[in-house]
Amino acid sequence: MHTYLSEGIYTVKLRVRLLLDDCDQSDSLTKPAYVVVRDLDARFAAAPTAGVEPLTVQFTDSSDGNPASWNWSFGDGAASTVQHPSHVYNQPGLYDVKLRIANALFTDSTLKSSYIRVDTSYSDVATTLWQNQARPGFSFPIYASWTNLGTRSAEYCSLKVQLPAQVILQSVDTTGVIAGNYTGYTVVADTFVFPLDAVAPTGYYGGIVRFQCYVPVEVPIGTVLVTRAWLSTSTVEANHVNDDALLEVAVVGSWDPNDKSATPAGVGLQKVIGVQDRLNYLVEFENKAQATAEAIYVRVVDTLDPDFDWGSLVMGEMSHPSKCTWTFDAFKGIIEWFCDSIMLSPNIVPPQGEGYFSYSISPKADLPGGTELTNRAHIRFDFNPWLAAPEDGPVVRTVQTPSCCAGTTGNVNMFGIVDLSDLSSLVSYLTGGGYVLSCPEEANVNAVGIVDLADLSALVSYLTGGGYVLPNCPQ
Repeated sequence: MHTYLSEGIYTVKLRVRLLLDDCDQSDSLTKPAYVVVRDLDARFAAAPTAGVEPLTVQFTDSSDGNPASWNWSFGDGAASTVQHPSHVYNQPGLYDVKLRIANALFTDSTLKSSYIRVDTSYSDVATTLWQNQARPGFSFPIYASWTNLGTRSAEYCSLKVQLPAQVILQSVDTTGVIAGNYTGYTVVADTFVFPLDAVAPTGYYGGIVRFQCYVPVEVPIGTVLVTRAWLSTSTVEANHVNDDALLEVAVVGSWDPNDKSATPAGVGLQKVIGVQDRLNYLVEFENKAQATAEAIYVRVVDTLDPDFDWGSLVMGEMSHPSKCTWTFDAFKGIIEWFCDSIMLSPNIVPPQGEGYFSYSISPKADLPGGTELTNRAHIRFDFNPWLAAPEDGPVVRTVQTPSCCAGTTGNVNMFGIVDLSDLSSLVSYLTGGGYVLSCPEEANVNAVGIVDLADLSALVSYLTGGGYVLPNCPQ
């Protein structure tokens, strides 16, 4: 046995000799280029491998065997001979990438199919409205937000807001501008107009405008307050459904000095919301007008439902930031506020005896439909008994999870139309090739039972013109 320690092409020679009695014979055999030792192994990586056009991708060669030359093919007709090239993809699509390397003795290559995914850039501006609880004799805020849910900047944006006719406006300000250029507003008739210029893609909110309003005492309980908002842009949008918002909230009244509410309000008796809806909670407290002394301490404890994504918690405004602090126990999901020497006077002249805390949080992304999110706070003034807020039971919202399947089944990789790339993804999944289904409902091609070989057979029949008709997604 012999171990070759370096790369090369080796000739092997064998010589034998026979000594027997008076016989002395020898012979030899030579095999040119008989042993080939090669270390050359083509390897590479790229970052990012997915994004919107134009997408700049950095390729990194990690080949073994000390190659001397590199030949890249990026799948869009472009090539490079640089060891670590950068390439820009300008068109949407899935791209194969091939690397061929060589040294003085050998060549090697590797191909990664559908390695780079480039999506179309688009704009999708959206506006939302929400407000705190409105009561006669109380001031409350109405919030209007703007954002760009797309991947490309939206140009020349403008937000318009129409407030309820029954309220008295006290002030207008912003609670944070992430995208857009907020420079104030004008009033045209009964509509507030906010020029925002360009709005870049953002996360939850690109910006929020707060209208501090007062409900006169003569407004009857049950009166519906109607707020409208419109967000426009000169850029062509992918979706116009969320360009405007309508908020209808009834004026309420209660003897309970403490309350808790949430927006969105939800649909129907079960208060149904989407799993993507972010909930905005408001905890309110009041030192009633009948009190005979100030409240020195205010304590509030709020325990989050375990079906919330605690990591998405964002603390909002509070009425007395100079007097109150908050803590959050990330292991137990408990928020605690404490106001020291708040000196909250009896609420004889509202809102001098009022206060509030606020926060927002998202449900967990994988909740099944029908999951109830319940939430309740407990409030204590000084050393008085603890009071529940709301008093008549927890705030409840019910999650309705939308189906990931749209139209018909068969779009296994959730990209473009149903084609051979979907077949390749399904084969990889069924054969243990490592593909992870992003939407099992789409991969269940025959819409029967689990994803199995019957779905593969149905997809082959559809793609080869065998007559199979893709069924509609399950409702």
